Amino acid sequence: MGWIGITHQPQLSFNGGDSITVFGGGFSSKSQFFCRFTPSDIGGSNIYKEEPALVLNLRELLCQTPSWIFASSYATFSLWYLISGNKREVNQLLYPVGSTKVFFEGYPSLLGGNLNGPIRGQHKVTLDGNNFGMVDLTPKVRVGDTSCEFTAWLSSTQLICGIPSKHGVEVIADVIISIGPYRVGSRSKAFTFDGPSVSDIHVMKVNATQKTSEWFTIMGMNFLLYDSSPAARTGGTACETTVWYSTSSMSSKNAAGNQDHLPVHMTVDYSSSVSTLSLSFSFDHPEISSAGVFANALQAGSISLSLWGSDFGIAQMSISARNGGTNSESTRWHSYTSVTIRTVRSGMKTKSAQITLGQSRFSTMTELFTSDGLILSSTKVKNSAYGQLV
Repeated sequence: MGWIGITHQPQLSFNGGDSITVFGGGFSSKSQFFCRFTPSDIGGSNIYKEEPALVLNLRELLCQTPSWIFASSYATFSLWYLISGNKREVNQLLYPVGSTKVFFEGYPSLLGGNLNGPIRGQHKVTLDGNNFGMVDLTPKVRVGDTSCEFTAWLSSTQLICGIPSKHGVEVIADVIISIGPYRVGSRSKAFTFDGPSVSDIHVMKVNATQKTSEWFTIMGMNFLLYDSSPAARTGGTACETTVWYSTSSMSSKNAAGNQDHLPVHMTVDYSSSVSTLSLSFSFDHPEISSAGVFANALQAGSISLSLWGSDFGIAQMSISARNGGTNSESTRWHSYTSVTIRTVRSGMKTKSAQITLGQSRFSTMTELFTSDGLILSSTKVKNSAYGQLV
């Protein structure tokens, strides 16, 4: 009994499962044969992989290649048989022992198509590809620079990955598959993360005051599974504080301001993963409640009039006033609750006052003060038929 050589397809995959035909003579169907593959760079070692051989006839055997995950892609082929409970090597005829080599090639690969999942992780995706192993070889998958939470082998063409939560700036990541330490395949930009999404804003008041900071709650999804020091902005101003509660909720304390319908921007992690809810936040408008001691002014104008109220701003800013339908001569800001205007000449007896902050925020109070009318103090008539009236 002996064997001479082998035949197989031109390319043998490291994935295993390819057929090899052994030809020689004296192969009895009553005997049990094995095809053994030993790494070429480990001479005389007991490290090898072995597959059972099927006897086709007295001159041919058939076996399949194993999954090959060694550093060397070359393997030395040998034939063994079982006798009295022990394995013995079958002699190779015509060629030196150890001269028959096979070469395993290839790497795991992903098929095309976009893989997608939430930035918070805790999501399973199925990877379709090739060369994942004919048996479970404990594959490992990384998304970007982070390993999957788990990797499960299904077949030589399918794996399941529990995607990790996303870190870093990029929302598009490479996918790397390792079958053992030496067979690694990857596909660039194969995975995209769904960033955070803001769906609603809950505030204790409909608007926030200009003077004091107000807490508001941001509701949404994909806010990660841990506190990553998120940040929120109302318009172009960063909130004073942002507190993470869960993957769908956090609270922020806005800075003072004086604008309407501001968008709320939220950034998760230190990355570019930003979500915006438009026209969702406003500050209270200024409100005039009363005039000061000079509630009565002369028609000639140029009289200082104090206006009292709220939300006049927390610092000197672009503030203007009108009395009646005419701009005041001047406007002076004193505090969050007080401004002084200098009235203009007007023939109207009862007047309103209007405060404007910036370009669009204003408050009007009608009949706030009066202008003195003309007063007839004396008359004089000369050459009257009834005499002189003084």
